[in-house]
Amino acid sequence: GEFVLQTVFDQDRDHYHLIYAGCENRRRVYGCLLHLDIQKDGKIWIQYDGTEVGIANQLVEKGIPKDKIVLAYQSDYMRKLSDFAVGWLSSAKKNISKKKLDWLRSSSANQR
Repeated sequence: GEFVLQTVFDQDRDHYHLIYAGCENRRRVYGCLLHLDIQKDGKIWIQYDGTEVGIANQLVEKGIPKDKIVLAYQSDYMRKLSDFAVGWLSSAKKNISKKKLDWLRSSSANQR
């Protein structure tokens, strides 16, 4: 099929996407190949990685330390098992009051 790759960069908010669009077997195809966010603390959150090589590995090869890269597409539990940064979720949970945490849980349960 014929595909084009497009970059979608929001440099003001530090959101970066690589998307593909095209046709395959006379069907329209479109999707995200890569989605990165750079947080205010400077960590790179890999929200989605559809590359074969793995963008995290390429970032490390370019000199970015693993503790600055969050594999956001993995659960908190799985992130703890990797050599990469865990992210803010674990530390943020400690700072949320029980009342707020209960509200968040009930809100997400209602959305299912």
